[in-house]
Amino acid sequence: MTRKTIAFTLMEMVMAVTVTSITGLAVATVSYSLSKANENSQEFYESIQTGRTVVSRVQTMLRKGRLVTCTTQDSAMIWAEDSDENEIINLTELRIVKYDSNTQIIKEYRVVLPNNSGIRANNIELPLSVASQSYCIEKLIVYPYVTSSVIAENVREFSIDTDVPAPLARLLTIKMVVGEDDQDITLRSAVAMRDDMTDQIGLADGEYVLAESGESDDDDRGSVSSAAIVPLFGR
Repeated sequence: MTRKTIAFTLMEMVMAVTVTSITGLAVATVSYSLSKANENSQEFYESIQTGRTVVSRVQTMLRKGRLVTCTTQDSAMIWAEDSDENEIINLTELRIVKYDSNTQIIKEYRVVLPNNSGIRANNIELPLSVASQSYCIEKLIVYPYVTSSVIAENVREFSIDTDVPAPLARLLTIKMVVGEDDQDITLRSAVAMRDDMTDQIGLADGEYVLAESGESDDDDRGSVSSAAIVPLFGR
C-alpha cells in the first residue's frame, strides 16, 4: 500500500511565512507605537509637573510676601516675609528665583546665617533703595552665606514679567517652555501678592524707600547692615 504524504507546497510555504511576517511586523509596530505614546505621555506629564512646581514655589513666596523688590528677564527677588514684623527688609528674608539658561535649571536662593557667624539675622538690614536695584540679584547669589535649591530642571525657556515695574508690582507673570524639541510645552501663569506693602513705598532723593519703616530717616537703630551691607552690594 502506498502512503500519501500531505505537505505544503513551496508556494503555500512562502505565503504562510509572508503572512506570519506581516502579522508579526504589525504587532511589533503597534507595540512600539503604544510604547512611544506612553513614553510621550509620561514626558508630557513630567513637563506639566515641572511647571506646576515652579508656580507653586513662587505662589508660596508671594502669599505671605511683602514686596517684589526687583526683577530681570529671568529672575526676581522677593521680600518673602517680615519674620520679626518690624517692616524692615532683612537680608535673610529675601528669596531669589533665578533661571540659568546654560544648565536649564531654575533655582531658589536665600541667605542662611550659621550660628557661629556672630551676626544676628534681624540686624542685617537692606534698604529698599538697594534691594530695588537689579544688580542686587547677582550680588546676593554669591553672598558668603547664600544657599540654593533646585526648583525645576530641563526648562528650555523661562521669563518673569510684572504688571508694573518692581518694587511697586503686585502681580508676577511667569512664562516657561519645557519638554523636548519635538514636543515642547509653553506654560503661562500669573501669581498675585496677598499681603504686600506697596502702599508704603515712597521716594526720597529719587530712590525707593519704605516710608513707614523710617528708611528715609537719619536715626540709628543699631543695625550692622546699613553701614556694612550697602558697600557690599554696591555696583
